[in-house]
Amino acid sequence: MTRTSESRITRGFIAHRLGTTASFAWLIMLASGCISAGRVESSVDARLLEEIKVANRQLEDAMRRGDLLGVAALYADDAVILGASGRRHAGREAIDSYWQRFSDPIDWKLEVLRVEGGDLLAIQRGRSTLTRLLDGEEHDSIVEFIIVWVRDDEGNLRIAVDAYW
Repeated sequence: MTRTSESRITRGFIAHRLGTTASFAWLIMLASGCISAGRVESSVDARLLEEIKVANRQLEDAMRRGDLLGVAALYADDAVILGASGRRHAGREAIDSYWQRFSDPIDWKLEVLRVEGGDLLAIQRGRSTLTRLLDGEEHDSIVEFIIVWVRDDEGNLRIAVDAYW
């Protein structure tokens, strides 16, 4: 099986699994292993861990520049975002719309807490702190998240699933 076909099969499985609320709970349980304070726990090789950290920096930098479509560009075309309310955003158009709703970003910090998996599919657990200007005042939104990273046809990491609470 080629990298491309395996990646498509994996994304299809994930998309299918995340079609229900029960699957959201399954994803959280899957990645809810122990977290050590100040240390990333990882069962992946150092190169992949570094690649995920670089992708997180790209997301942060795009947000700081106010390049919301730049943030969305790191998502696969068939990606799914699951919010804390259970709302589901699926596919390129929905992902782009989701990120374009953020106004007045000031800063964004993505912490990598745990990474598991392999080169074609890796699961990152982390913490997001997004600082925005709301009604003239800085406001921090802090959430925990799970991102499922997959390889696209060119071998780049893309977000297939982004679930936060």
